[in-house]
Amino acid sequence: MAGRPLKMAEKAAEFEDAAICLSGEVFLAMPGQYRRDPMPDDPLCRAWNDCVRATMCAVNACERLGDLLRERAGITEPGPTKEFFADEPLCSAPVV
Repeated sequence: MAGRPLKMAEKAAEFEDAAICLSGEVFLAMPGQYRRDPMPDDPLCRAWNDCVRATMCAVNACERLGDLLRERAGITEPGPTKEFFADEPLCSAPVV
């Protein structure tokens, strides 16, 4: 990364965007019955939920990488993940 922190931070932001999009697409593709009424004994239901969880883990990992690279590059603006979830009222509500 020597000499390229800004380029690496930009690439990490692209990864964050891609992970957010993938996670949203998987969630929207998931049949409603598996979201509304999870059935732990149904292997297909478990697979859908595992897939959604995995994509959210990817979002978190890309966000962590992006935050560290932005810090190294001296970038103070938030990354794509924080910007995306700042627009979501349920996601930006304080945790009590």
